[in-house]
Amino acid sequence: MKLPEDLVIEPLKIDELDVFVTYLHDHFKDNGAHEFGYFQPMSRQSPTLPPAKIEAIRVGLGTPLMYPGWRRAWVVRLQDIGLIGHVDLRARPEPFTSHRCLLGMGVHREYRRIGLGQRLLEFAMHWAMNETTLDWMDLEVISGNEPAFRLYTKTGFVPAGDLDDLFRIDGHSLASKTMVKRLSRGLDTRAIPHDFSVRAFHIADQAALRTLWERVFPDDPPWNAPELMIENKLKVQPELLLVGELDGAIVGAIIAGFDGVRGWLYHLAVDPEHCRRGFATKLVKAAEQSLRALGCRKVNLQVRTANHDVVAFYRRLGYQIEERVSMGRKIEEAE
Repeated sequence: MKLPEDLVIEPLKIDELDVFVTYLHDHFKDNGAHEFGYFQPMSRQSPTLPPAKIEAIRVGLGTPLMYPGWRRAWVVRLQDIGLIGHVDLRARPEPFTSHRCLLGMGVHREYRRIGLGQRLLEFAMHWAMNETTLDWMDLEVISGNEPAFRLYTKTGFVPAGDLDDLFRIDGHSLASKTMVKRLSRGLDTRAIPHDFSVRAFHIADQAALRTLWERVFPDDPPWNAPELMIENKLKVQPELLLVGELDGAIVGAIIAGFDGVRGWLYHLAVDPEHCRRGFATKLVKAAEQSLRALGCRKVNLQVRTANHDVVAFYRRLGYQIEERVSMGRKIEEAE
């Protein structure tokens, strides 16, 4: 089995909590089973969450981020199947620990060992780095859960200590291993240079822009060939093809468009050697300003669902994931 290409990780909504709890209770049926071992400190005789725990989850989901008791969770669902995985982050209960959080996750038994767990962990880490001021993520692994230990190690968690014989469940003595990960985030320590500027494309920029797009989008389809995109854009609203210039070199670019109803952003690119310096943000802001001057009131854009970094970037700028169906049709050939 392979990971679905159209997999979407979405926030858990409070009004979906009952469905989520049903999924968790099914997940907990594997806890302590011979082939899975213990991954939760609960007996096989009562593999369900007590009402107080469920209520704590409900309250946590509605608590403002970084306040005591906050919790955020994300799920993966497949049509006609339901939830197949989740990851959650929550505040530590101890005082003076708001710079840390606890992580929990799970994957449906039929979808393990295909990369879904790693995808969920990477999503949670990207979210924490881009949407919070957290510095550390902590988790606990019960002894014997080697698949979980290997997965967490693979994604950068390191052991921070063991507590032997912490749990005695169903006649078993189980240790707990604490694992932690330090979050690295933020812009490059270099500030946005004063000589970085955004301006309209000039025909003399064509070779440099082609090189930039080929480097940033090496797998683009033929219809997105840089020469073709530049040629077509110069025919329609050429002033909305913007480039970012640094020391006389083109290091960024973005395309904007306005159809009289909505504005659109396309093909935002920054030279990899200059990422995380604020250039992309400045390009987006310049494009928004140009669209606003044309009377545009709302801007749309599209991002591939697997491109979590770009989704997180636009969310930081105030863009939201909207419940829409994206449709397209090629019309270059005569019918």
